[in-house]
Amino acid sequence: MTTRDREIIKKIHSYCGKINSFAHGHDYSSFIADDKTTFSCSFALGQIGELVIKLSDEFKHSYSQLPWRQMAALRHRIVHGYDSVEMDLLWDIVKDDVPELLKYTQSILHI
Repeated sequence: MTTRDREIIKKIHSYCGKINSFAHGHDYSSFIADDKTTFSCSFALGQIGELVIKLSDEFKHSYSQLPWRQMAALRHRIVHGYDSVEMDLLWDIVKDDVPELLKYTQSILHI
């Protein structure tokens, strides 16, 4: 892993932690009713997608278990507003995928 890839993974890890913190205590109804939380989580997911784009191809190949393309595609949907992001999809990512990504980045970083 290059130093650059390691720094990017650290940032992704940090955004995952922030998303978990933002969404803590929410269920789907309270999540979609809270504009600050949905905006914060959307922004952080967009940042993760942007960071994924910057990872080296070698790194992504070495850690091919993660859906790198889908993460980048989500960033494009969030940033460019392709017919807006469905809140149920966003909630599923926040509640299911982000905690898994947090664990995975921990294992990569050995923290």
